[in-house]
Amino acid sequence: MFSAISRRVASQRLSASLSILVAVPIFSVLLFVGNMVATTSMDVANTLRLSKVLDVAVSMSSLVHSQQKERGATAVYINTAGKEFASELQALRDETDANLVILEQNITTLRDSGSDAVVLCRIQDIQATLSLLPQIRAQVDQLAIDSSEAIAFYTDLNAEFLSFFQYMAANSENPNVSRNAGVLVPF
Repeated sequence: MFSAISRRVASQRLSASLSILVAVPIFSVLLFVGNMVATTSMDVANTLRLSKVLDVAVSMSSLVHSQQKERGATAVYINTAGKEFASELQALRDETDANLVILEQNITTLRDSGSDAVVLCRIQDIQATLSLLPQIRAQVDQLAIDSSEAIAFYTDLNAEFLSFFQYMAANSENPNVSRNAGVLVPF
């Protein structure tokens, strides 16, 4: 192949030959740089998606923590027929609600970024369960729910979050997501 190029160059005028000799390496460098740019832009896009998924996971973790505290206060409130922990329960609900707002914002950002359909479906399932929270709280306030049933709601909700973390740890192609999601599972 090199000899064919050499014969072609030799049959051209000097200026044309020099143009060809310079053009080939420049074209090769441009191809190489173009490939690097494409690879880098894909890496940046993947990193941005990863960042959005991790934002959701971190906000889920914060929500699980505040729900755990709310769950405990709910048990005390119900088991004392509303005589204890009323103000503490409201403060913990406010904390949970603040964490829920952050989670919803992060989910919206993730959804807008065109994330994986399976991830979004799992998140949608969690959101469906979360939508029952106001109803459970109203029953707690009216002492119209047994403490074991209320506690089971929070426990099941937290189990959904943990299941999501397990899914992310097991199914992510990115080792950073697997490692970070896996860290959340034992808790």
